[in-house]
Amino acid sequence: MFGHEVGNALKLPVLMPVFPRPWLEWKYYTHSLDRDTLLIDSGDMKRIDLQLIAMIQDAQKLLSGNGIKVEQKVFMTGFSASASFVNRFAQIHPEKVRALAYGDFPTLCIKEWQGTRLPFPVGIADLKEITGKEFNVKEYKKISQFCFLGDQDNNSTTPADGDSREIEDIWFKIYGNQPVDVKTKWNKIQEIIKKSGFGDSIQFVLVQGVGHGIAPNTYKDAIEFFRVNSGNTNKKIQAHTNPN
Repeated sequence: MFGHEVGNALKLPVLMPVFPRPWLEWKYYTHSLDRDTLLIDSGDMKRIDLQLIAMIQDAQKLLSGNGIKVEQKVFMTGFSASASFVNRFAQIHPEKVRALAYGDFPTLCIKEWQGTRLPFPVGIADLKEITGKEFNVKEYKKISQFCFLGDQDNNSTTPADGDSREIEDIWFKIYGNQPVDVKTKWNKIQEIIKKSGFGDSIQFVLVQGVGHGIAPNTYKDAIEFFRVNSGNTNKKIQAHTNPN
């Protein structure tokens, strides 16, 4: 698995949280940290992002107690829905994250685009209303991000499972009505992110001939990306656009 590959290569401990998706309430897309999930206000699934922080802190305490040096900020990996999870987690809690490697389109970290308000998870217009935290631009820009996708991956070119009609309509207004191909959305999202001032910390890599999966070279690139971004400076790498 993605995180294990990275952890084994860099000789780092790996924490893998498991957040079930409720069988009878399928709208809660827990493994993508979607809007409905963040709005759960009671029970075992309340604020799973805060539960993850508690898990991280517990792991850090355990490792430190056994004489293992740990950093306060973490590396995070994800693919598909879990890519959305780590990207969105970093937007809510950027002070907890040093670097990300994820395979999916990121949530835009802006409140509006060309006069259109962008509610979460299209953007972050109501992030504070949902989470109680204002988006911290300064901390977010400190995070090194490696965002990759296969150029044949059509899995993420439509609104996410469970999104409301209002969210879908905004999504289509930004990216265009279906069918939206991978390259069109890939180029559009990069354009918006760069014009919004976040391009320096996010490296985008589109891998040729790959569908909904992670290519061998992408595993290598993610490992190298984390290796060079273990310090406090955001660095980009010479990444592969071919799969093998």
